[in-house]
Amino acid sequence: MTGVIIGASVSAVFAFLCWLVIRYRKGASKRFNSYLAADGGRSMYIDFAYAQPFANDQFRLGRYYLFIKNGAILRIDSIVDIVTIVGHYRAVPTYVGLSAAVNDENGKMSFPLCRVHMLNAQAEVEMIRNAVMQRHWSV
Repeated sequence: MTGVIIGASVSAVFAFLCWLVIRYRKGASKRFNSYLAADGGRSMYIDFAYAQPFANDQFRLGRYYLFIKNGAILRIDSIVDIVTIVGHYRAVPTYVGLSAAVNDENGKMSFPLCRVHMLNAQAEVEMIRNAVMQRHWSV
């Protein structure tokens, strides 16, 4: 009986994680396609050409778009906040990461943005948050 309960729990967690990955990929794909369709991609390509690299080039910050390396393209005006995530292993912090919280036509989602250095995390987080959110308000 205990084995069945544990197996069902593990299966439920696995199914949830699969659903989360699929939702993330579909959301990123919808955004990319809708942005490309908006102007034939010209604005996006020009924005990427002039985008400023950040955090060891883990992402690039353009005027209208945020380009996440090996990830999503987010429109600046849909970013609600930059969220700090601290990863723990056995109650010991192991990394500090940032995610971009987005609210747009596809709903509310969060996209992994980058990792920052543990020893200088607070300063890097503030610099990145200020740069993205300042660009957000100027659009």
